[in-house]
Amino acid sequence: MVKGEQALGGDDPRWSRRLEAVAEHVARTGHLPSMAKGVGSQERSLGYWVNNQRRAHSIGLLKGNRVARLDAAVPIWYDSFQHRAPRSNG
Repeated sequence: MVKGEQALGGDDPRWSRRLEAVAEHVARTGHLPSMAKGVGSQERSLGYWVNNQRRAHSIGLLKGNRVARLDAAVPIWYDSFQHRAPRSNG
C-alpha cells in the first residue's frame, strides 16, 4: 500500500482535494508540482502526492476511477514517469 492512502479507489474527500490542488497548480504554472527541496512546502507536498499516485498505478494499486479522474484533470500526471529510464541495480 502506498503511504498515506488507505482506500486507493473510493471517493475519499482528501484525495479529491489533492487532485484539485494539483490541477490548479498545473493550470497556474504549466507544469506538475516538483518534489525538489528548493520549492515551497505546498508544491513539494503535491509533488510527492503525484509521485505516490504514479507508483500506485505502476504496481496496479490505483483503481480505475482514480486513474480516469487523474487523466481528466491532469492529463500530464503520468507522462514523465512513464518515460523515465528504469533504475540500474548496480
